[in-house]
Amino acid sequence: MREKIIKDLKKNLSPEGVSHVLRVEKQIRVYAKLYHVNEEKSCISALFHDFCKGNEKKYQERYHDIITEYVERYDGEEVFKNMKIIHGLYGAIVAEQEYGITDDGVLHAIIFHSTACKDFSNLGKILYLADKLEPNRKYPDVDQLRSFAKKDLDLGFAHTLNHSIEYLIKQRECISIDTMRCRNQLIQEGKFGK
Repeated sequence: MREKIIKDLKKNLSPEGVSHVLRVEKQIRVYAKLYHVNEEKSCISALFHDFCKGNEKKYQERYHDIITEYVERYDGEEVFKNMKIIHGLYGAIVAEQEYGITDDGVLHAIIFHSTACKDFSNLGKILYLADKLEPNRKYPDVDQLRSFAKKDLDLGFAHTLNHSIEYLIKQRECISIDTMRCRNQLIQEGKFGK
């Protein structure tokens, strides 16, 4: 199945987009082994996380009749409202409708890979980290975030999420309610360390 997904990725994404997805897949394998998360499910989520990026309108037209079902099933209204992050929702729909991926954990991780959400699974966390910290990402503090992510899943996830929020604030971008609920939960649970 991996070969077919990659073949279709190459039809959907630019060469750089495909390269990014493959780097995320490679990075998620590392985190899956480190944090004892199912490697096959992790790789599937990585392959679909940006599958529809840049082609949202095409998938919106194709899946117009069933989008509401996914929004309700995964409480994804915030994702549905934001065109910058809706590609994850469409990626999950494509994974299920066109490739028969039915694992709710995988689909949930794909949908929320850009925003995270409250009660995010370890699969969701490692997909978020692999996407934000893959080797070609270059931004201030990325090496420190990579170090946190190798030491402790929740610590790495909390600091990477916080860094993303700080970036969005500096860019005067909207921050998803799901992201803020996730951050608040991490604070309440003491996941930022001392």
